[in-house]
Amino acid sequence: MILLVAGITGSVASVLSDGSSLGKYVKYISALVCVLIVISPLKSILKSISVPLSKPQEVDFSSEQLYESAINLTEEQISLKIKEKFGIIPKGICIEIDRDEKIVLSVTLNDEDLHMKDEIDKFIDSLCK
Repeated sequence: MILLVAGITGSVASVLSDGSSLGKYVKYISALVCVLIVISPLKSILKSISVPLSKPQEVDFSSEQLYESAINLTEEQISLKIKEKFGIIPKGICIEIDRDEKIVLSVTLNDEDLHMKDEIDKFIDSLCK
């Protein structure tokens, strides 16, 4: 409807200014207005297309990478707790989840700290409960 009104208005203005020096400018402006009216719906279409592209991606909480990050963080925390309680830094800590979804912790100690293995295992067992 708007395009029809703009076209009729441009035609009337063009006919009225046909003999004058402004005639070509009136035709140019009326054609430009008609083009803008035709293109204006594309703005909303382009905006709706670009919005999903700029949306942040949702985090998949079931991903392996998230589990690995949580396990690495927990391994560091357990290592710090062992250091606080016993004054030693374990060589390694391994956290595994078996098929029954039971958490299995194992601690690897340096040779000079092996005499504390039983105490540390009891401490680790108390953490899992």
